[in-house]
Parts: sequence; C-alpha cells; structure tokens
Amino acid sequence: GIVNKRIILSTLLVAQYCKDCFFIISSGPATSEGELNEYKKIASKLKNVEFKKVIEPEKFDLYIKACDLSINMSGYNTIARLLYYNKKTIITPYYTSEQRWRADLAAEYIPSRVIKSKSLRVEYLRDNINQLLESSSGPSRVKKSWFKGIANTIDKINTIA
Repeated sequence: GIVNKRIILSTLLVAQYCKDCFFIISSGPATSEGELNEYKKIASKLKNVEFKKVIEPEKFDLYIKACDLSINMSGYNTIARLLYYNKKTIITPYYTSEQRWRADLAAEYIPSRVIKSKSLRVEYLRDNINQLLESSSGPSRVKKSWFKGIANTIDKINTIA
C-alpha cells in the first residue's frame, strides 16, 4: 500500500462496480493511520469488501489458494504462491527491475495481466478483472517439483555422492 496506493484505491473503486465479486484488500503494515482510516471508510460502505491492514502469513496462503483472481505487486512470496496454485492475477509491479522482471516471468506461466502503476485506471482494471475471470485457466505450465527445494537439493547431493 505505501509503495503503490493506486492498487488499493483502484480496487476499492472497482469493488463498487463488481458487486458479484468479493474482495479482500490488504494495505500493508507500513500504511499510515490516516490513510488506513480513509481506506476503511470507503470499504465500510461496500458489502463485498473485507479490508485488512495486514494479512497474517498463515492466512495469506489460504486466501491465495481460495481466490479466483489476485491483484498485487510482484513480490516474491505472492508470485511464488500464485505460480504454485496456478492463480489468475493482475500484477502491478513496483518500478524496480526485480519486480518488473518477476511480473513478466510470472505472466509466461499463469493467466495474468501486467499493468504499469501509472496505467492503472478503474475502468481498465475492471475490464481486465472481467476478462481474466471469464477466461479459462488452462493447464498449468508450472511444475510442482520447482517448489520442492530441499528435496531437489538432497536428490542432487545424493547423485553426486
């Protein structure tokens, strides 16, 4: 949230139009109390929004697993979970090379749209959400073995020994 406030505000505004969708929105731990209160004020008027400052790590995985679509930046943990669960996503990467690279890479494997922050407009976001939700996921191009780092390392060590 503190890094890309436009994601939060745009998603709150989209929620007004997409009444048949349910949104869980997290602003992040660095959000100021003033901004948090403004977000909560908007969210309180929407029956299809649950607003949280922080999603606890144990619930984050459950939310990603259960969601039909995620709107996010391209942080490592989020992208790894989206890949693992083959989830549709709208990615608005932060301006760093790492975030942009990770967003583009994820887009090769999961149904997604990469939207630059300055291009994030309510109507554009709403249209992309609807397009992704209406599209079929198709088979995952992600191999579950990619996520078994310890087991893969042990196997490699055992083949050397």
